[in-house]
Amino acid sequence: MKTITFCRFRICLIAIVLGLSGCSSPEEKAAAYIESAGRLVDDGKLEQAELEYRNALQINQNLPEALYGLATIYDRKRQWQKTYAILNQLGELAPRHIEGRIMLARLLLASNQLDQALADARELTEIAADNAQTHSLLGSVLAMLDSHDAALDAAEKSLEIEPGNSNALLVKARVFLSRKEYERLLHMLDEAIERTPDEVSFYLMQIQAYEALGKRNAIEGVYRELVERFPGNTAYRNALARHFLLDKNVDAAEEVLAKAADSDSDNIAQRLRLVAFKYQNRSTDDAIALVRRYIREDGGEYAYRLLLGELYERSEDFDKATSVYRQIVADDKLQPNGLEARNRLARIAMRQGKSGAAAALVDEVLEREAANNNALLLRARLRVEANSYDDALIDIRRVLRDNPDSARALELLGRVYSALGSRELAIESFRNALDLKPGSPAIVYHLARLLYEQGDFAQADDILLESVARGNRSLPSIKLLAQVKLAQGQWDEAELLLQELNSVKGMEALSQQTLGMLYQATDDQPASIAAFRRAHELAPTSARPMVALVTAYLRNGQKNEARQFLQSVTDAGEDNAVAQLLLARLSRDENDFESAIAMYKKTIRIDPGIGRSYHELAEIYVLQKNFAAAEDIVLQGLAALPDDPLLVVDLASIQLLRGAVDQAIATYQAVLDRNPEQLVIRNNLASLLTDHGDTANREAARAIAQQLKLSPLAQFRDTWAWASIRAGADMEQAIAILEDIVDENRQIAVYVYHLGEAHRLQGNSQSARNHLKRALELAGTESPVAEKARDSLKQLDQQNSD
Repeated sequence: MKTITFCRFRICLIAIVLGLSGCSSPEEKAAAYIESAGRLVDDGKLEQAELEYRNALQINQNLPEALYGLATIYDRKRQWQKTYAILNQLGELAPRHIEGRIMLARLLLASNQLDQALADARELTEIAADNAQTHSLLGSVLAMLDSHDAALDAAEKSLEIEPGNSNALLVKARVFLSRKEYERLLHMLDEAIERTPDEVSFYLMQIQAYEALGKRNAIEGVYRELVERFPGNTAYRNALARHFLLDKNVDAAEEVLAKAADSDSDNIAQRLRLVAFKYQNRSTDDAIALVRRYIREDGGEYAYRLLLGELYERSEDFDKATSVYRQIVADDKLQPNGLEARNRLARIAMRQGKSGAAAALVDEVLEREAANNNALLLRARLRVEANSYDDALIDIRRVLRDNPDSARALELLGRVYSALGSRELAIESFRNALDLKPGSPAIVYHLARLLYEQGDFAQADDILLESVARGNRSLPSIKLLAQVKLAQGQWDEAELLLQELNSVKGMEALSQQTLGMLYQATDDQPASIAAFRRAHELAPTSARPMVALVTAYLRNGQKNEARQFLQSVTDAGEDNAVAQLLLARLSRDENDFESAIAMYKKTIRIDPGIGRSYHELAEIYVLQKNFAAAEDIVLQGLAALPDDPLLVVDLASIQLLRGAVDQAIATYQAVLDRNPEQLVIRNNLASLLTDHGDTANREAARAIAQQLKLSPLAQFRDTWAWASIRAGADMEQAIAILEDIVDENRQIAVYVYHLGEAHRLQGNSQSARNHLKRALELAGTESPVAEKARDSLKQLDQQNSD
């Protein structure tokens, strides 16, 4: 019986609950959601609050308070596009919703849409004339438009309605700051802070005023007040530390950062900031000691362990760095920190020339996480080193697709384009990378070097000077800047830079060598020779100072002095191959071929790795028409230096001189099969196939030359165009390319001939005749180009007579 009664009671209770919920109207439910959302916002639970507002809008999508609530959440989350969309929707639904209209106008103001913000602000002051916020909003817009008097009037109107309105006070502060009325501004801010001590903007305006007045101690006082008032906000401690650093008070800065780090041991970012400070302002050892302390306190935090490995890397203690990263891999396996440790191990392996080990580590990462950006960039670098530029581009573009602002990816993209000969694309990539990472010496160097190489000395100068002003003292950048100054004839500035290099340990010889170039450019030959001699004394085993000194002697007509210098070098050590090579050249230039041949052979015995020795010796044999000896020495060179481009060209040239065209084609084809990126070989093979053989050869030539079509080198572009013309394909495009080439190279007969022949084949008789006659004038009567031009002119005459 008791059981039945209990069951009946429970049933009745459920019925009552269901009945009550059933009586709630949709409006009441929506209101309950909105009220719940408001409480959640106050508690900082924004995600749950957003859900409650959306529940209300599912009941009725035209609820102004729900829309406004959503907008405030998006505003706090800095999701400006969503905020803007919701506020526009609210404005259409409830144009007299003042808070929403004010928020939208402030968003317009922040995005510099001043005309619309002004129109909205004026309308709001009419709709809600007794609302202090509408007048302060109008004042803010007017201040942005530099309508200072009108802005002050609006601010005063706001303060009449609501004394102490912080937005109105900020409008006045901005006006006083713009007018440089600093004392008046500071007086007003003192009163404002006393009234509203938690308004941070007032303190920041104080700092601006004190900076303008040069009152550094007063700025310190403001930062200290911010630190005291907001002890949980480490940003103000960091700002105070930066202030001390600007004043070169490193001890005070460190004290502030140490207190911030110690006050909150859970704030990993603040602790890492202190480690970075130690590294930059104390020493690597200090930074390592601190991060090791943090590891002892919290060994499970991978951020500390990864930073320790990075510090070891920077100090080039790769064994310790490797040990740290391997332990992370062992502990974290294939989780994110383990993957990052593998990437860093791969980076170290690459620096040590262990490409295979690096590739294996990168493959492990990408097998686990195919879109890992660091691994993709490492693989791209490996592919660049292997000259696999197309594959590298795939990896780089994949990174940029997801991270278009990756300076590392853009820098690597620039290097790839540079290697491919696409100079303009390379420059654009390096510029984009530099915009993202202005202080990078590597990016500056790559960009400035490209500009220098294309003769844009002024831009290269500007970029390097700005980088040096930022503190870049990298030796490559300083050296390049000196070269840029030399190119512009700014001798004094170049000399100062080179003297600076001379004071850097290990750079003395380079400095003296470049000084020698400077003096040579100013026609001060004695000073040039003295500088080159000093460079040789500083680096007696280096080839460049020796070559520069001999060149300077010869330029100054001092052949005996050049020979005596080289003889002294070889007397000091007979194994100096460069000195032997230079002596051989002196004998060759004096037509003493017997002595030259002996010296070249001696150079090859000393160092078989100098390709020029084989090349120059082969040239002598060719002059003597001893083609067999020439071919033998080139083959000997290729045995020591497989696929050396210079020697491959030599071999093919000798085969052509012997009339063995098919052998020359086979020589080029074999090398190109092994090394597709050798553009000189590609160009020469395409040229041979174009000028020898049947239609099939010419079609093959076009395919081989396709990669040369967009080359910055006129010779390479001409190869593709001529191959196309001989194959009777893409004639219009080929002619357009040839016209550009001839515009740039008006004195080169072969280009003019090719253009004339192209016009002849197209039936453009007058243009053909003009260019063929010009080619004949440029080529001289006995050259092969002249013979071909005469033949084409005869065919043209015959066509016209027919």
